[in-house]
Amino acid sequence: MDSQSLGNVLAILRMMKNEDNGKSTSQIIREWAGSGASDQAVLKIASYICEEIDLARITVTSSQLSEEAKEGILSVLNRTSSAFSINGMHNSWGNFINDISSFTSSLVILLSALSIDSTQVPEDVKDIIKEIHDLMIEFDDPHIDPLLRDVAKRHLQTLSTLLQHIPIFGMEAAMTAYFEMIMKLRRVDSGTSEEAHKKAEPLWKKVMQWGPRLEALDKQINTGIRLIGHAKKVVGLLDYIPM
Repeated sequence: MDSQSLGNVLAILRMMKNEDNGKSTSQIIREWAGSGASDQAVLKIASYICEEIDLARITVTSSQLSEEAKEGILSVLNRTSSAFSINGMHNSWGNFINDISSFTSSLVILLSALSIDSTQVPEDVKDIIKEIHDLMIEFDDPHIDPLLRDVAKRHLQTLSTLLQHIPIFGMEAAMTAYFEMIMKLRRVDSGTSEEAHKKAEPLWKKVMQWGPRLEALDKQINTGIRLIGHAKKVVGLLDYIPM
């Protein structure tokens, strides 16, 4: 069973340790996304986080760990999920995660015992992020259809945010956002004038060139680490995880 989601949740908690616990998670996401992030982008990013936590929860529940060991980890995951939920994301995250150092330690112990390292971000990610920001500027061309411009810039910003924080979201979220962006842009572009379509065509080519590179990054990052198979070796250690 893939344990990448557990590493992603650990990355979330590590970043939150540097944040004022009086902030809401929606405020934190806006900081990650940058100025001008739309409400849709914030909600979409929050949903990616909650999905990673759900995957981590399934990983732990389905593992061979003792019930006592599972209880401590699941408590961490459940509270973190509540902080990023629709009902919780506008409240202080400290209300949900009252001892973030203990929460972080729980996951560090688990992942260290399984000999799993944090996700390393390949160098090409930085190049793609720069290209995304450059393309957002190109979409400001007044000859670009305004609806296409708006859709493109919103989705490009989301994609950039996900790529900047791969240790949190993993490549799956970035790949999903990329293909969703392509589908949305195709639909909008099909309804534009011939002149606007020709103007956007060079930008389209740049977007499409990212596909193979993102797929290569996905294969590079997702190494197929397995949780089951290692679990029996660490059950005794995990009994000491703080709850």
